[in-house]
Amino acid sequence: MKKTPLTGSASNWLPLRTIIVSGLCGLLLPFNAASGQAEEDEDVFELEPVTVLGSAITRFDQESGLPVSILEMNEIESDGFISPGEIFSELVFTGSPEFNETEDGPNDARGDVTSINLRGAGPGQTLVLMNGRRLAPHPLNQTVGQAPSVLVNANVMPAGLIERIDVLRDGASAIYGTDASAGVVNTVLDTNFLGNEVRLRYGQDGSGDYTEQLYTYTGGFDFNEGKTNLSLFLSYFERDPIIATDRWYARAGDKRPLVDENWRGDVSIINVSSGSVYARFETDLPGSRDELSQNGVEITDGTGEFHINAPGLPGTTAVLADGTNIDDDALPRDERYDFAPWRTLTSEVERTNFFATLHHEFSDTLKLFAEIGYYHADTWQQRAPVVIGTSDDIVIPAQNYYNPFGPVTFADGRTNPNRLSGITLQNGDPLPDEGIGIVLEGWRTEWAGPRLVDVETDSYLYTIGLKGKAYDNWYWETGIRYNLNEATDTSSNRLSKTGLSGALADDTPAALNVFSGPGANNREDFEDLIIQVSRTAETELLSYDLRANNPEVTELFGNPVGIALGIEAREETYMDDRDPRIDGTIRFDDSFQGTSDIIGVSPTEDTDSDREVIGAYAELLVPIVGEANRTPLFHRLEVQLAGRWEDYSDFGDLTKPKVGVMWYLSPDLLLRTSQAQGFTAPNLSILTKPIQRFNTGILDDYRLQWDPDNAANDGSEQLADLRGGNFGLGPEESKTKTFGIVWRVPYIEGLTLTADYWEIEITDRIGTIGTADIIDADQDILDALSANPADYSPGDVVIGDPRVERDPITQEQIDLATGLGYAPAGAISRVINPFVNEAAREISGWDFGLEYAFPETSFGRFRLTAEGSYLESFDDIEVAGDSPVSQIKDEINPRFRGKSTLSWRKDNWSASVTVNYISETVDNDVDGDDGREWVIDDYMRTSIRMGYRFNDGSLDGLAVSFGIRNLFDEDPSFNPDESFGYEPSLHSNRERYYYLDLKYSF
Repeated sequence: MKKTPLTGSASNWLPLRTIIVSGLCGLLLPFNAASGQAEEDEDVFELEPVTVLGSAITRFDQESGLPVSILEMNEIESDGFISPGEIFSELVFTGSPEFNETEDGPNDARGDVTSINLRGAGPGQTLVLMNGRRLAPHPLNQTVGQAPSVLVNANVMPAGLIERIDVLRDGASAIYGTDASAGVVNTVLDTNFLGNEVRLRYGQDGSGDYTEQLYTYTGGFDFNEGKTNLSLFLSYFERDPIIATDRWYARAGDKRPLVDENWRGDVSIINVSSGSVYARFETDLPGSRDELSQNGVEITDGTGEFHINAPGLPGTTAVLADGTNIDDDALPRDERYDFAPWRTLTSEVERTNFFATLHHEFSDTLKLFAEIGYYHADTWQQRAPVVIGTSDDIVIPAQNYYNPFGPVTFADGRTNPNRLSGITLQNGDPLPDEGIGIVLEGWRTEWAGPRLVDVETDSYLYTIGLKGKAYDNWYWETGIRYNLNEATDTSSNRLSKTGLSGALADDTPAALNVFSGPGANNREDFEDLIIQVSRTAETELLSYDLRANNPEVTELFGNPVGIALGIEAREETYMDDRDPRIDGTIRFDDSFQGTSDIIGVSPTEDTDSDREVIGAYAELLVPIVGEANRTPLFHRLEVQLAGRWEDYSDFGDLTKPKVGVMWYLSPDLLLRTSQAQGFTAPNLSILTKPIQRFNTGILDDYRLQWDPDNAANDGSEQLADLRGGNFGLGPEESKTKTFGIVWRVPYIEGLTLTADYWEIEITDRIGTIGTADIIDADQDILDALSANPADYSPGDVVIGDPRVERDPITQEQIDLATGLGYAPAGAISRVINPFVNEAAREISGWDFGLEYAFPETSFGRFRLTAEGSYLESFDDIEVAGDSPVSQIKDEINPRFRGKSTLSWRKDNWSASVTVNYISETVDNDVDGDDGREWVIDDYMRTSIRMGYRFNDGSLDGLAVSFGIRNLFDEDPSFNPDESFGYEPSLHSNRERYYYLDLKYSF
């Protein structure tokens, strides 16, 4: 595996492991001393204060005034979900996840993975914590927008152990550092369990095709007279796959039969592939591609293209020796390949979680905590068979036994039975006796079978730390966390270019036959060229932190002032080890474009990189008005001041501040506002990852002005587009604003209403300029060069934009260009398109909340909760200087998302009804004959649950619940532009689903 070294100041740093270990050991001494002093005091302190997400200062209540939403376990159970990704997807403040289970491309983050994307702000803008500390990102990266993203996989969370989920809906880089521009999601686990509980959960949809099973054990044990607690959690989860043919909207790629006449003329709803079992070709003549004729009748088009014609279709221009027809027109739709029936909508998953926690109380002021976590997932999914395309550079040599334009005789003197007679070139010359090669432009290798994808993911988590109270009123905590994530993505039934070329070079009947349509080849005859491709990736996080706070460090106007201080050190590593046939170890050939030996996969080098981060923060909570000096309309007025400094070994340091104001006009009415700056550090994949892509359809606008007939200029030939790491990248920067109100309605006890307005402005977003834009800039420079004639010689390299690399010029180009008043320029060889800090995004909206605990009645206790998020604006600027483009209602950005739950409890009975709602969006790529764009309908899903807990007799300790998700069997809103027929990052493909959940405590 090739290494990609990092540059920067890392070599001047002390190894973080040394700092972390020595730091923790050194801290024990003074705090143990403090512990001993406390034991001698008569007034023993108990650790009762809490820290609210968004502040590092402990409080004796949760009245922080911060915009924090808390999802309790009973609300999670009301939804009926047991997979973490589905739980997080129900948060109304989230946008579509960048990673989701439907991704199936070779460069996607496949497997049991989903991400959290608050506000839809984009990659790296949401900080994900577990028990208040960071997690290492998922090891498989994926391009989101224009750049590769590395994000935390929400599915590693042990769902059955979740106590609550806290969501901070505000920028928080001033407290937590990178990634917190849009907010923070902290999953709090139940880590202090006592007793034993086993759980069995079984569910299936109405058809019985999809099932889920969950088995868990939770145990907690006290030792040392209650001073030590050991808690254990073990779970096993499995689910069946959902195949596209199981859903009416996904079973076929051509969506025309599913829409009315107004929409059938839009080709974007015909999701079929030109990579058909009926192959497409282009003649490979020396120096050009030329049309061919048979007995004076053209049998290819003007560029030498033709394809196999399915039996019964019109347009045949020639008949091959075995009776197969060929046609010179474009591949008709009836011959295009419907890949949808092969695909899985939802992968098959087996998931195991283990989590153990240890708490030990040395004294009332010193406690130890430790965590060990393990997660393993194995997923399976299926894709359509491999398709060979133009970018694969596969040439069927002249000697291929089935080549209709092959030699008159083979090398051993045998007569070629498959060579067509009467073939002439465009200039009238006969086809050479040695024949010609043919470029394979498109062919679906159905004989090799579907591509099968298996992904194994492992995550190891270790945390150890101490917390306590010292020096009167200081609360402190220190800890080390190590998190290792590993993933292996194995794809079967792939094809080797080298093996394929060898099979095509055979001049006997055993050769691979591309010319006779489906059924001409058998898998067992070509096992040698069918291979597995593996990708192994790994991420590591080693962190150390020390936190201390004092909620009453001093007084202001008679009210206590709080302070928090903290330091953190992290070491992050990222490794992506591609298959030897992709990373250049085993090459298809020595050409620049031929490094990948895998059909359909661009060459990508291995990456191995790391960095170190140190940070420090401070926070003040200043009570201008409080209990000591409150007046009417000024019941309480607090100001939060915070700032964090972080230094990265690869791009430098930065400091981000935050100020917040909480004004209680009365005990029941709060006004709050905040302004904060934030940032997202460029991930290690973006900084170091070399990526090559090859594209067609990109015009050389400059040369088209004076050489319009050259295939190198008109987009029909491949162009190398190199995208790669850029050590000059800086962080994405952000500014956030919030204004909100919280009202406990005084005349309706138990009713609380909230409303918050928020803005997020992200600048220096990482992406690429765009190949076409770079070529346009190149044209402008060369046009200016043309206005100043100069002398040119063959072999000169004429440079416009330095990101566009061109071949040396020839005398022919000099004569042609200068004769028309232009500067000559060679054909584009490649475009260098590195990642840059260029784009921007501005988002704003409103959050609404309602909570009402009804008065208890003889019918029991009812509770209503409702939350909604309204997206007011969502503007993207792709390149600095461009006008903003609104993304509101654009497929994955609905105006409104809402959720409400009505729960009931009486004695041992409980029940709930939950409704989730997503407003309509628009697919701008689908246009009707009447000019309308396709509206993706709003989506509402209702779930119900009822439970009963036994507390006496032989069933004492048993809790039984039954539920139905998607009660009214709502399909996802149909979108014909999507190959699956719906937007998987926004809607669910699950039908009505029934489940039975049994818990037994003892």
